[in-house]
Amino acid sequence: MFSILIPSNRPFDAALRSLDSALQYVEKRSGFLIVSDNSGDARKQKALLGCSPNLIYSVPDDMSAQGNLLNAINMATTDFVMLMGDDDEIYESPDEPPLDLSTLPADYVGVKPLIAVTNAEGQIKRVKDFALEQNTASERMFGYNENSGGDNSAFYSIFRRLPFSNLLKHFYAEHPTKPGNADWALAYTLFSYGKLAYDPSTILKYNFQKWESGQQVDAQVKAIFTAANLDASAAHYRQLLIYLDMMILSHSHVSPLGDEDKADIAENAGRSFLQGFLNRVVQTPEVYDPKVVAAVRMWMDRDARNPQDDLQRAIDLTGFIDPSLPGRYRTFLEVSRAA
Repeated sequence: MFSILIPSNRPFDAALRSLDSALQYVEKRSGFLIVSDNSGDARKQKALLGCSPNLIYSVPDDMSAQGNLLNAINMATTDFVMLMGDDDEIYESPDEPPLDLSTLPADYVGVKPLIAVTNAEGQIKRVKDFALEQNTASERMFGYNENSGGDNSAFYSIFRRLPFSNLLKHFYAEHPTKPGNADWALAYTLFSYGKLAYDPSTILKYNFQKWESGQQVDAQVKAIFTAANLDASAAHYRQLLIYLDMMILSHSHVSPLGDEDKADIAENAGRSFLQGFLNRVVQTPEVYDPKVVAAVRMWMDRDARNPQDDLQRAIDLTGFIDPSLPGRYRTFLEVSRAA
């Protein structure tokens, strides 16, 4: 019925608590743990190979982080999957009955566990115990904004496999830069697909230690954009890039959404997310090229705006990050919307 997917890069000792917790969890719930391992740790491979009928172990042909993730996704055949980091842990609550995934209504894309966000010392900093059961795609996106609290831990929920795998495969095949923080746009897109139930019988300990302070966040974001071959100044355009990815992915040919839901996103969530970036430019003009500030001011002064025009203007602005990006984003848009 379900599989936990762990693309693992940490050596055996560092990943052991995570892997052990996940294996115990799936054994209790008759699921599978799929470990795609690019760590090169021979002791880890020896310990995991054949250790349980509930564990599927593989070394990817593509040893990159992206290849490791896609290998884990490709090995899954169950109706539901849950992505998990090899520094996170998962447990059953002794006080709550397990949720039967086979009873999940068709308009639900998945189930969010109780998430305990922890720091470097393992202390719980906050608990995420919400569902996203709003009726429209935009309302669920806004609901996630209100409840995320600065971390994207709900991306590590249990999702229906086909929409989850189709979205991630399309993203990694076609996206122009594939930045490491694209999980925000992927999460928003998944939540647009359907409602997200809450299951307090499953507890995920989500390790947030790399993102605890403002300095750490800045350093991580800059490192992510540098790894994507973008200038560190791309961090100032993060909201714009999330808007673009969310708009393109939610309207793509792999999206299960109908025209009404896509129009709702374009008119409501999309417009709101874009407006957040435009406001940032006006409020902090000193961090942007004067040409960006002038273009944004003229844009905001327009009496009539429509979502498709906004999308094209937003793509144009990516040229201030890298001159090649507008063309690459338009290719992404075209491929995504091709039938």
